[in-house]
Amino acid sequence: MKHIIIFLSFLVFSLLLNNIVDAQMSFGGEPISFSIKLDSEIPVVEMPAFDVNKLLREEEEPTKAKPYRFAKAFQVDLDKNNSGVWDILPDGSKLWRLGLKSEGAYSINIIFDEYFLPQGAKVFLYNIDKTIVLGAFTNRNNKKCKILPVAAIPGDEIIVEYYEPANIDFESKIRIKQVAHDYKSVFSLKKNKDGRFGLSGDCNVDINCPEGDDWQIEKHAVCRIIINGTDLCTATLMNNTNQNATPYMLTANHCISTDFLAEHSVYYFNYESPSCNGPDGTFKTISVSELKATANEVSKDANLDFTLVELSSTPNEDYKPYYAGWNRSETAAENTTSIHHPNGDVKKITIDNDSPINATFMEYNVNSHWKISEWDIGVTEPGSSGCPLFDNNHRVIGDLTGGDASCSYPYNDYYAKFSRSWDDYVAPELSLKSWLDPANTGTITLDGYAPYEINSIEEDNDNNTIYDLTECIFITNIGENDIASLYISEDANHNNNGYISGNNGWGDLAKADYFSSSLFNERTVIDGVFYYFAIAKGGNPQITFAIWDDNSGTVGNQIATATLPLDTIKYYTENEDYSYVDFDPPVVIPGPFYAGVILPTNPGDTIALVSNDENDSDNNTAWEKWSDGEWYAYNDNNSWGLTLSHFIYPVVCKNGSSSKEFAAIQDDFVNVYPNPSSDKVFVNLENTTIKKGNIIVFNSFGKQLVNINFVNNEDIVKLDFSNFSCGLYLIHIISKEGKRIVKKVMITK
Repeated sequence: MKHIIIFLSFLVFSLLLNNIVDAQMSFGGEPISFSIKLDSEIPVVEMPAFDVNKLLREEEEPTKAKPYRFAKAFQVDLDKNNSGVWDILPDGSKLWRLGLKSEGAYSINIIFDEYFLPQGAKVFLYNIDKTIVLGAFTNRNNKKCKILPVAAIPGDEIIVEYYEPANIDFESKIRIKQVAHDYKSVFSLKKNKDGRFGLSGDCNVDINCPEGDDWQIEKHAVCRIIINGTDLCTATLMNNTNQNATPYMLTANHCISTDFLAEHSVYYFNYESPSCNGPDGTFKTISVSELKATANEVSKDANLDFTLVELSSTPNEDYKPYYAGWNRSETAAENTTSIHHPNGDVKKITIDNDSPINATFMEYNVNSHWKISEWDIGVTEPGSSGCPLFDNNHRVIGDLTGGDASCSYPYNDYYAKFSRSWDDYVAPELSLKSWLDPANTGTITLDGYAPYEINSIEEDNDNNTIYDLTECIFITNIGENDIASLYISEDANHNNNGYISGNNGWGDLAKADYFSSSLFNERTVIDGVFYYFAIAKGGNPQITFAIWDDNSGTVGNQIATATLPLDTIKYYTENEDYSYVDFDPPVVIPGPFYAGVILPTNPGDTIALVSNDENDSDNNTAWEKWSDGEWYAYNDNNSWGLTLSHFIYPVVCKNGSSSKEFAAIQDDFVNVYPNPSSDKVFVNLENTTIKKGNIIVFNSFGKQLVNINFVNNEDIVKLDFSNFSCGLYLIHIISKEGKRIVKKVMITK
């Protein structure tokens, strides 16, 4: 047994961090209070009682179009200095906890109006019996506006828990501004109808019923919104003529009309029943948006019912985002379809087989709406407001204002025309045109855009993501949110004894990672492997990389090797890069396999792979070969006793295919500048024969982020990285004939 003391030395691997951070995304883990004994009593702040029936009566009064209200908001001023209780933990870290109660609430949601955490700090929210936990929310949720609305938790009492490490870079800001009491059972655990969420009318049809078969791509554009913790509406993720995945959301003005409401909204993606008439669904959320355009109550002359906001974060691949296409012509569609969240329910589909009619609705501008005379399948309800109306070509032509429709009366719904919202008013803050056609191309119709090829993303049973790039794919055991780390061992005298993932005092001979056959399915050859090194130095002229087969659950025979000169190895502390190892000819995969590196044994030679953080790892795939010639898994107590994976990315292909394009082929005639850059990057095609094709941007995990067309008259193409985080990106320039040039760019902030 290797008797060691393990400690972590974190590397700031910006290139390995997930390039898109979700403002609402929680990063897992468990509240510390769940695993330690704390004697302090948690103070509980109770909200005042109110008359629910009075609120319900007020909502029945006829008024202008409005969102679906489900909660009563209480304004509070609760922070870590004026409320709650602190506990000092043995290591010097601190824990702050506060209870919030609103008697009789079906659920409670809160809004932080000050939220800005240092590295290592975490916030959790959970119910009293600890069965529902939101979090951890960390410094990755920090926003310029310092606002964080948080999703609802069922029940009438919740706990807010804040953990602060002993040594922090700056004092955290965390203040609760609002507590909202759900009085309509929108987010409760109460069973409705057949056990589904089920608050919408019985005539409504789940998106995953046969009626929705032709809408399985477009459905990913439609989101439920919780506005200021109290109101429900629907919104649509919209494409723009740059097709650059700018996260614009279209909804109704009567849902979001101000900067305040945009900042205090939470957007729920993919909330749908997994099957027709099935159980409740899951969802992913993004908090906070920025108001871009709206045309009601902004000026006396502008009276349209639309709003365009930009999300605080770009939805990543896990959200399966689809940016809906649009049609800004005044020609009536042959038929229409709407996808929405009636009463905040799971996603529904509603269909009218006839053309919509030009109409004037309420006090809005004359003929500014499409009228649906009668729905043939389903209806809309409160909570559907702002939802998209699609034409027969699956393009958005309007957003829902309101109407008379119900299950007992499926008539007379009105959608604000996309064509009128487009440019009835010139000012950018009053129209869609400036945002959805930023290059002023004059486009009338635009198809939708799926940056991640929604139907081509596969997952295995361990939730490992497979990045499908044509015939070849990257595979990895590293999760998107895994932290890049380097573990160092100490001997019995507390001396540095080398690296767990590389050379150390125990004379380890090799390091490898296991790859299950479920990751690559029908792919049968390994074309190359990407490696991330933390360190690589010494006198050895080259490093040997190897592929091994599987021998009943352990590393088997060595089936292929390749070498790289040591002085070509790239790693973070030198130039923030990876190393690509080309296996030529490609290695036939016999089934599960291991990919790794044979460690140099000359004195002074030192290399070490990057691994993930034990606290974030969901895999046990790292292996090492001891000096006795035997292989041991890292999590074996005879080895390190750690749950780790290496940052290794094999490229596996279908037989007969080639992935040489992944080797970042350089071309002197294409210039990418500035490099590094903090936001804008320019691709100069002036001196290349490629004058027409696509520019596709991938992050270091092989995820496609941007796909734009360029044509003959564009010698310089601008790419905007301002919404992406620091890290390494690959820019693929692909001609119509299939020629591919790959450039690397480093984004810094």
